[in-house]
Amino acid sequence: SKLFVLTGKVKGRDTGYLILRYTDYRGKLTNDTTYLQNGSFEFSGKIEDQPQRVAIKGPKKVIDFNEVSFVNVFMEPTVQNIILTEDDYEHAKMSGSVTQRELDIFNMKSDSISLKYKNMDRQLINAKYAYQNAKNEKEKDAALKKESELNIKLAPRFAETINLDIWFIKHYPNSYVSPFVFYFPATILEVDSATKLFNLLSEKIKNSNSGKYIADLLKKRKKNAIDSVAYNFTAVDSRGHTTVLSDFRDKMVLLDFWASWCAPCRKEIPHLKSLYDQYHPKGFEIIAISIDKDSSAWQNAVLQEKINNWQNILVNKDIATNYVNVTNPIPSQILINGDGKIVWKSDNEKSLDQALKTLIE
Repeated sequence: SKLFVLTGKVKGRDTGYLILRYTDYRGKLTNDTTYLQNGSFEFSGKIEDQPQRVAIKGPKKVIDFNEVSFVNVFMEPTVQNIILTEDDYEHAKMSGSVTQRELDIFNMKSDSISLKYKNMDRQLINAKYAYQNAKNEKEKDAALKKESELNIKLAPRFAETINLDIWFIKHYPNSYVSPFVFYFPATILEVDSATKLFNLLSEKIKNSNSGKYIADLLKKRKKNAIDSVAYNFTAVDSRGHTTVLSDFRDKMVLLDFWASWCAPCRKEIPHLKSLYDQYHPKGFEIIAISIDKDSSAWQNAVLQEKINNWQNILVNKDIATNYVNVTNPIPSQILINGDGKIVWKSDNEKSLDQALKTLIE
């Protein structure tokens, strides 16, 4: 273990608290609180002998759906200084950390991409406000439709962001930043391409804590590849009964990953009901796997949506360890044939309707 010191100043605020969230040298997640004196502060402690991504938080404040008193930076076991601006922690200026300087290079290029899409981003924020303030279902549907249209228009930005991630990984294979920008390429690229990219990283970075996380993510994706046998999990359903995936052999099974708070997930439920009614007599089953942390919210959503005619389970450690969908954006789905093999996933160009029709025919 080694000592770190982080000094700094918050421009625009003289008093109040600041929290530093980091993992100490024992692997324990620590929330350290300090208080500003004329805007200045200092943190110190012991961490592992490698840079780590830490969070700095002030009193929570949300502007345009973004928490503006929050930033992630890379801290090292040395002396560092950071300048924060109230309501804009995102653009913190930090010195003393080589890894943070590398992240600044990435952020500068990322900001230039964001600038190109500034107007559409504003429209997207307005659509979210419209959904939040909707007085009825019709207004909610209109806001969701607008949000969906804008997300389609913003697709080129997503591609540019992935390309930036890949560029950084290739140019900085020995940077502790690389595993952090690797997350989206690791989930979006074909697993073989992502693995080749991962192999470009130095051994030091592969064996770092964040490097091991990416390696584990790629391992899960290989398990979830098309034509592989779906991992046989056991879980307790919403009625308190045990659900075992292998009990559904000789059936077509859709694993639907969702959550009670996910509006797009709930919006697609009527379509899933329609498919279930159409194909259930031919051996089609749905196992809805919620990633909710609040079990009451999950149970209430199951009742509200009237989906008790199929299996509803809450994600457990067994599922989280073996299905990458748990940490991917939701809704996401996996279709399994009667032999227990994965035949379709929701990132496929073919729709679920087409996949089911093909499977049945």
